[in-house]
Amino acid sequence: MSIETIKNIGYAVSSRTAGTYNISSFTTDGRGTGATFTVTVDSSGAASVSVTGKGNNYVADDRIIIADAQLGGGGAVELTFQVATAS
Repeated sequence: MSIETIKNIGYAVSSRTAGTYNISSFTTDGRGTGATFTVTVDSSGAASVSVTGKGNNYVADDRIIIADAQLGGGGAVELTFQVATAS
């Protein structure tokens, strides 16, 4: 199953570095592989996430964890979100 939508994007962290990041390296608590994301961080440290590659073997509620080093390395906690729907 491939990611269709996501939910529960982590909270804003002021030390997260503003910018737009293409993400293909992350961890998950599920079995999914191959997904890619575009993460946009605004000046307050809030992130928005777009699915750019749906990947395979994801199911609803799988958690995606992106290390701060992938998001500019400003010293924030990792960014987490969940798969809302997969088909």
